[in-house]
Amino acid sequence: MSTATPSYEPAEIAAEARSILSCPAGASLVVQGVEDAIDDDLGLIDDNGTPVFLTMAGSLLERAALSNSSALLRVSSSLNADRAIVVAGQLTTHHRDRAGRVVVELRVAMVSLVDRREDGGTTRHLHVSADEFTRPELRLNRGYLHRSLAHANECHQDELRSAVSMATGTRPHAIAGVHLFDLTTDGVSLSWVDATGAHQRTVAFDRAADTPEELAELLSRHLHAGLC
Repeated sequence: MSTATPSYEPAEIAAEARSILSCPAGASLVVQGVEDAIDDDLGLIDDNGTPVFLTMAGSLLERAALSNSSALLRVSSSLNADRAIVVAGQLTTHHRDRAGRVVVELRVAMVSLVDRREDGGTTRHLHVSADEFTRPELRLNRGYLHRSLAHANECHQDELRSAVSMATGTRPHAIAGVHLFDLTTDGVSLSWVDATGAHQRTVAFDRAADTPEELAELLSRHLHAGLC
């Protein structure tokens, strides 16, 4: 009995590829003229579809960027262990950040979504054009939303407790914890526990977010109002 090979639309492939760059599980970089792959302390960042690395001055990566070396980046997905991306391009360096680290970018020439079949079949490489991969509409991809949720839940508990407290009249110290989930461009769900038990609400935004900045603003504005 044969298993049909799933088909994917170009836009779907590009969106999945960007989600991997935005929320990586790991990354390694093969640089032209360098024998071993660079896989430690890459400091990988998704800058609107361009892979950006933070490295120390004088590092192997900086030297490669100063030479505009060709490189091949492989990024594994933290959302799906069976998927990864391979990005080919040319390294270049621009400036240093506030911490003195060198900012290096990989100018994207080619992207491939690596898809391993669940039945153990042959691994497929699905081509993504550089133009499709860097589309502004993909900034709010699935990986970015997942990473944003993790950041909010791990780093902004005080703000989340304050929002629930003001909206419900519950004293902040009586709220055991707040957890955001199901974040989309249209809204977010949250749950919390207080002295009366567990609660859950879904907050709908008054409009869909188009950019990461709009998403942050809508979250901040609606978390309180949407719970009232």
